[in-house]
Amino acid sequence: MKLKKIIFSLAFLAAPIWVAAQSSALPILQMNSDARSVAMGGNYYGQSRGNYLYTNPTSLLYNNQKFQVSLSGMMRPDLDKFYYGQFNAAYRLGRHGLYAGFRYWGGPEFKSEFASSKKAILPNEWSVDAGYAFKINNHFSASVSGSFLQSTIKSSATTFAFNASAFYRNDFGMGSYVVGISGGNFGPELDFGKKAGSFPLPAYAGGGGECQFLFGSEHRVNTSLSARYFFFPTDSQMLLADAGAEYTYKDILSARIGYGFGSKENSHIAMGIGTSFAGVTLDASYQMGLGNNPVKAALLTLGFGL
Repeated sequence: MKLKKIIFSLAFLAAPIWVAAQSSALPILQMNSDARSVAMGGNYYGQSRGNYLYTNPTSLLYNNQKFQVSLSGMMRPDLDKFYYGQFNAAYRLGRHGLYAGFRYWGGPEFKSEFASSKKAILPNEWSVDAGYAFKINNHFSASVSGSFLQSTIKSSATTFAFNASAFYRNDFGMGSYVVGISGGNFGPELDFGKKAGSFPLPAYAGGGGECQFLFGSEHRVNTSLSARYFFFPTDSQMLLADAGAEYTYKDILSARIGYGFGSKENSHIAMGIGTSFAGVTLDASYQMGLGNNPVKAALLTLGFGL
């Protein structure tokens, strides 16, 4: 029981979007590691330009890149000793995409009234991730991925998580669109032993998409909409939905804005900018909680592709 309350405290403090349940574990699984996605409200179903493993893996199969690497770092000005970073790489081989990545979250240091010792707790979580995507044709594609995760609070526990997604793309008169569905975080419970107990993963199902509108050769506007429902464990069910927009000039400079709705006081607004030149992309976002959600998070993503 004590560890359950500590996990709730960690989720409450750590996640950029609050995890509002006492029986859910691994906040790292709900952290969005892509600055472009965050700036547009949190959409994972658009046409990504990098960070493929943690957004839309199939995007790699429909652009000119054969290899791409991305890394991200997050800052939480409202928390001390908060560390989050990720690195991932993607390689396209014909109609196939291969992906590998690593995520780490550490802190914040805190003292819990639920712990038997008054010593500060220094939590951390990390995951090793791998994925595969397949281009069925010019319209349909699919991907699967898996993660090996470790969580350390008072003690350590490990587990596995699996995800799957499918996408459809097409063109229309003045642009193109992509829509997709996904389900994820399926796997065994995080087991800390007989005394501490075990905790289920925050399984979800969702869908969404993105539309691209071209205005001549220099201007592009993208709009996005998506939703995810965390349905397990049953006492931590939560709906997240988002809407966002992006303006891009000459494929070099972008400005973005987004809104994310979350049940259980998880709503937020976000904004960001990005630049791309000679295969290098740099994106930045800033997210602010609304209402009783005090979360503030800044995220930077750097990518390079060939």
